[in-house]
Amino acid sequence: MGTLLWFVGVFTLLTVPTSGHLLEKNSATPLIDYAVRLVNGPDIAQGRLEMLVQGVWGTVCDDGFDDLDAQVACYSLGFNELQGTFQGNAYGPGSGPIYFSQFDCIGTEGVLDDCPHAPLGTTVNCTHDNDVSIACVGTGYPMRLVGGSTGFDGRVELQYRGVWGTICDDSFGIEEAEVVCYSLGFGRQGLPAINSYGQGTGPILLDDLLCLGTEENIGYCEHPPWGTHNCQHTEDAAVSCSDTVSSGPDVATRIAGGPSPNEGRLEMYFGGEWGTVCDNGFRDVEAQVACNNLGFDPGQGTFLGNQYGPGTGGIYLDNVVCTGTEEVLVNCEHSVIGSSNCTHSQDVSLSCVGATSYDVRLVGSVNPEEGRVEIFYRGQWGTVCDDSFTGRSAQVVCNTLGYGYTGRALGNQFGPGTGTIWLDDVLCEGSESNLGHCPHSPWGTHNCQHSEDVSITCSPVDVAVRLMGGTNANEGRIEAFFNGEWGTVCDTGFGQTEAAVGCTSLGFNQGQGNFLGNQFGPGTGRIFLDQVNCDGDELSLNECNHTAIGQNTCSHNNDVSISCVGTGYPTRLVGGIFPSDGRLEIFYRGVWGTVCDDLFTDVEAQVACAGLGYSRGIGRFTGNSAGTGQIWLDQLACGGFETNVGSCAHAFWGENDCTHTEDVAISCSTSTGTMYPVRLMGSDGLQAQNSGRLEYYILGSWGTVCDTGFSDLDAQVACYSLGFNQFEGTYIGQTHGPGTGTALLDNAGCTGNEVMIDDCAHSIWGAASCDHSTDVSISCVGPWPAMPVRLVNPNSNSSNPTQGRLEIQYYGTWGTVCDDAFTTSDVRVACASLGFGYIGSFIPNTFGAGVGQIWLDEVNCLGNELNIGLCGHNNWGEHNCLHSEDTAISCV
Repeated sequence: MGTLLWFVGVFTLLTVPTSGHLLEKNSATPLIDYAVRLVNGPDIAQGRLEMLVQGVWGTVCDDGFDDLDAQVACYSLGFNELQGTFQGNAYGPGSGPIYFSQFDCIGTEGVLDDCPHAPLGTTVNCTHDNDVSIACVGTGYPMRLVGGSTGFDGRVELQYRGVWGTICDDSFGIEEAEVVCYSLGFGRQGLPAINSYGQGTGPILLDDLLCLGTEENIGYCEHPPWGTHNCQHTEDAAVSCSDTVSSGPDVATRIAGGPSPNEGRLEMYFGGEWGTVCDNGFRDVEAQVACNNLGFDPGQGTFLGNQYGPGTGGIYLDNVVCTGTEEVLVNCEHSVIGSSNCTHSQDVSLSCVGATSYDVRLVGSVNPEEGRVEIFYRGQWGTVCDDSFTGRSAQVVCNTLGYGYTGRALGNQFGPGTGTIWLDDVLCEGSESNLGHCPHSPWGTHNCQHSEDVSITCSPVDVAVRLMGGTNANEGRIEAFFNGEWGTVCDTGFGQTEAAVGCTSLGFNQGQGNFLGNQFGPGTGRIFLDQVNCDGDELSLNECNHTAIGQNTCSHNNDVSISCVGTGYPTRLVGGIFPSDGRLEIFYRGVWGTVCDDLFTDVEAQVACAGLGYSRGIGRFTGNSAGTGQIWLDQLACGGFETNVGSCAHAFWGENDCTHTEDVAISCSTSTGTMYPVRLMGSDGLQAQNSGRLEYYILGSWGTVCDTGFSDLDAQVACYSLGFNQFEGTYIGQTHGPGTGTALLDNAGCTGNEVMIDDCAHSIWGAASCDHSTDVSISCVGPWPAMPVRLVNPNSNSSNPTQGRLEIQYYGTWGTVCDDAFTTSDVRVACASLGFGYIGSFIPNTFGAGVGQIWLDEVNCLGNELNIGLCGHNNWGEHNCLHSEDTAISCV
C-alpha cells in the first residue's frame, strides 16, 4: 500500500457570504464542507478519494464522475485550482459506505458539496469496484513562517482557499511542529516556539490539531472544521525548524527579585507570561549581552549563579552561548525557545553596570511634564504605541523621569513621531522601574501607525479622596484612591496648611481645615503619601511636594486625620420633570460637570441622593441625559456608605472615555402616583391663590378631601403639587368652608417627602366616608402664579409676547398644552394667567412644535379660573397628542 494521505475534520453546516469567506471561490455557497482525503496512492497528489460523514470514512462512486469533478476535489485538498484528473478506479476498492454518486461539477466550485449530486447515501448499482481515484497537481496547502529572522523559525501560516491565515496553539506540540517543518523542507524535526513571533492577522484557520507526526502537510492532520476555533491571535502558533537557533524575537526583558534595578533574576516575556533563563553554559559574557539587552552599559555584566532564587512560569532559554558582540540575548546561540530540561533552581541571576536602563523622554510640548513618549533602544529614539497603554504605564514613565509614580495617558495629544515604533501592547503593573521592563510585544513589533503614538502628562493626577472613621461627614482619616485601591497619608510634616488643601480637594470650603493628628485611628492598605508639604494654594494634596507615591517610612499609626468646614462637593439635578429627578452634576474646581454612566448603578444613585439631602436608600439610576462642558467623574464605585459621590472610588477627576450621551440621570423620588389636577377654592365659590379648600379633579369632576388624620405634612405635599414651595404648607382646618361633589380622599398619611398626594398612604380614591363639614383647607407658601405660563414666539423680541405657543411650568419643567377640546374659555383663562385679562382667541400654531413634556390635554375651563393649570384636565402629563398639536393663542 502506498502513502496514506488524509485531511480529516468533523463535517459542519456552513453559511457563507458571497465574498471574503475562507470557502468562497465563486458565487457557489457550500452546504457541508466534508472532510476529504486521498488514500493508497503512490505520492501526496494522487489516490482513492474518500470523504468523512458523521465520523465514518467512505468512498465516492464513479457514476458520472469526470475531470471537472476531480478538479473540485483537488482544490478542496489544497492543490492547484482548476487542475485534476479522474483516474478511474486506479487505486483500488475502499471499504465502508459509498456516500456519493452522480457528481456534476463545472470545475469552479469551492467544495464537492457545491456540485449537483445524488442525495447522500443514494447510489445505484455501485460497488467498491466503482470507487473514484484522482490525480492532483501541486503541493497541497501552501505554508510559510513569518516574523523570524531566519528562514527556519517564525509564526506558522498556511493558505486555504486562496486565503493566508494562522494556526491556534491549542494542542500544538512537537508532532505538529515536525509536520510543519517537514512540509517546508526541513525534514522531520522542529519544536514549537510558544507565541514568540507576534500576532498574525486575518482568519485563524486551524485549531486543536492532532498530528501523528508522519503526515505530509499540517492540513492533513486531524482537526475541527476549517476556520472553527476559540482562539485569539495572541495564541498564534510558532515553530523553530532547527535543533538550535541563534535568533528570536526581541522580547521584553527585566531583572526581578534583586535589591536594585541593576541586579536580580533575569526574566523574559514570551506569549503573555514572564519566565526565566536556565544557567546551563551561562557565563559573564552572556550576562554582558543580557545587560546590554536591558539598556545598561555595553560590555559590562556579571553572572551571579542562582543568587536571587527561583522564578516562576516557563523556562524560555537554555544552553545560551554568546560571543559578546550580540545586542540581545536571543541573538546568541540557544536551544529552541521553551525547550529546556532545567528546573527553576537553575534560574540565572546577574548584575549590570550603569544608570537606569532605557532612557525615555517627552517630546512635543512646551511643558516638560507632558509630551509624546519616546524611548531610546539600540542607539535610536523611537515611539510607543497607545494600544493597551494605561495610567499605570504613564506612571512608570513619569517615575523614570523623576516625577514619581504619578501621571496619566493623554491619547495622541502631542501628535505623531517619526522613525521606529519601538513598543506596543505595553502592560505595566505600575511598580516597574522603567517602561522597557514592563510586559510588551517584542521590540519593534507592532500593528500601529505614528498617529497612535502615545502622549502622557506627569502633572499630579487628581485622585479620589475621602474621609473615613469620623463622627460626621466633615471629619475623619483622609484616604486617597490610587491604582484601584484606597490608602492613607502619613503625618510626617503634615500640618494645618496641608489639612486645608486636603479639605479643598474634598470639595469643602477652600482654605479651611484642621489637622487632627491620628485621632481617627489607623487605616489599611498602602500608605500612598508621605512628607507632604503644601503652599496652601494647591487644589489637591497630590499637587503638593511629597515623596513618590507609595514610598514612606511610616506605619498606619501615623495615618493623618483632619476636619473640614462646609458641605463637600456640591451636586445638583438638572433637566428632570421633578426637582428630585434629572441629570447628575457635580461642582469641582469652580466648574459644574457631569458624571459618566460607566459602572454606575443604583448604589451610586443612592449615594448621590443622600448627598442631595434625601433619605438613605432612596435613589435609582434612570438612564442618560446629555449635558455640556466637563465630564468630571467616570468609573464610579461607591460602597453605599459615602456621603457624596465625589468621595467614592473613581477614575482621576476629569479623566474618562465618555461622551455626553453617557451622562448619568437619576431619580431621588419613590413617586409612582398619579398627578391628578388640583386647585384651591375660597368660601365665596371662586378659586383662591395661596389659601383655600383643597380639591382634586377625577373622572371629569372636582371633589374634596376629608380631614381624618390630615396634618401639615399632607398640606406640604398638596402645596408642592400646586406649584408652591416644597416642604412648606399648613393645614388650616375647614377655614374655607364646605365644598360640593364627592368627598374623594380620606386618611391621608404623608411623610412630607412625597411629590404628590397620591404617593402618600390614603384610603381608596372616592371611598371617603366623610361629609363636607370636614372638607380640608390649606395654606401654601411661595410665589404666584405657582404654575407659570408663557407664550413662545420666535418672531417676537418681547419678553411677554401677546401671541405664541402656550406653555406651562410644572414641577420646574416647561411643557406644552395639547389643542384637543381647547376652547375660547380655555384661551381666556390662559391669557388671564399671563396678565392680559380674560380675553383672547385660539389661533393656528405657526410658532413651531415644542419639545419635551406635553403637560396638559383635554383642558376644560369654566372661564373664571386663576390659572390654566387649575382648570379641569387630564392628569398632568397624560395625553394622546404629538407636538404638532401644541396649542397657540392670541391675547390681543
